[in-house]
Amino acid sequence: GVAAPALDAGGETVVVLGAGLDRAGPAQHLALFRRAAARGAVVTPFPCGQRPAAWTFPRRNPWIAGLASACVVVQASTRSGSLQTARAARALGRPVWAVPGSMDAPLHAGCHLLVDQGARILTRPSAWAADAPSPDAAEAASAGPSVPTVGRALWEAASSEPRPVAELAIASGLAVGDAVALALTLELDGWLRAAPGGRYARARPSRRE
Repeated sequence: GVAAPALDAGGETVVVLGAGLDRAGPAQHLALFRRAAARGAVVTPFPCGQRPAAWTFPRRNPWIAGLASACVVVQASTRSGSLQTARAARALGRPVWAVPGSMDAPLHAGCHLLVDQGARILTRPSAWAADAPSPDAAEAASAGPSVPTVGRALWEAASSEPRPVAELAIASGLAVGDAVALALTLELDGWLRAAPGGRYARARPSRRE
């Protein structure tokens, strides 16, 4: 990941775990997690006791997209979880960039797929900063947020009473898998409220004072 380079450069970072806070791993990254906690945060969508599993990382990925102002994919195979993060970022209206590579390199095939799907090509490290939302723009947006365009149908399908995400998917015309990922990102931004049993109710982000 990019956590170590960010910290080495004196920056801050947020680590999103695919397990509970007491199950952070692998063990060789524990020192890095401690550094990140001291200069940012280590967070997780899972309760303590949850071990990492094949299903926990796809559920974690929308949180990464929701916490970031932009998504840059440096390397990814066509089955990489980075593509899930990029799709969630696009659904939230975040800018998505991809770093191109050799056309026969498996770890760049996912980047090329993202470009085919509309991601911008990152040609130099600083290029993304020109279009990334500025802190002032983010502050202005917080005064009166609007439902992300891609997520509006799912949000409108929800109501004040929690409903299963499968029902929301049918009502909004989305595939269940897409609805699950989008519901998680809308929850992270405060537009949906999660309830037990994979159910969601409509909500609105609270304004900052």
